[in-house]
Amino acid sequence: MPGEFGMTTVHEKQDVALMAHLLRRAGFGATPAEMDRALEIGYDAMLDEMLNPDHPDEIPDDLIRRHHVDQSDL
Repeated sequence: MPGEFGMTTVHEKQDVALMAHLLRRAGFGATPAEMDRALEIGYDAMLDEMLNPDHPDEIPDDLIRRHHVDQSDL
């Protein structure tokens, strides 16, 4: 959010830098749209979402069996 007169404040630049750092280190970076959303919800909410996803990605069983033969009986 730009400061008064459409100027970016130092605090806002620090927020952007901190969020960009989080998204680079805890993920694979972010698209501009993902960055905007992350800044909108805030650092704490973004971190919580990254650590506790609503829908964790599941690996299909056939893929696990193909690459982990010792776990084929699971």
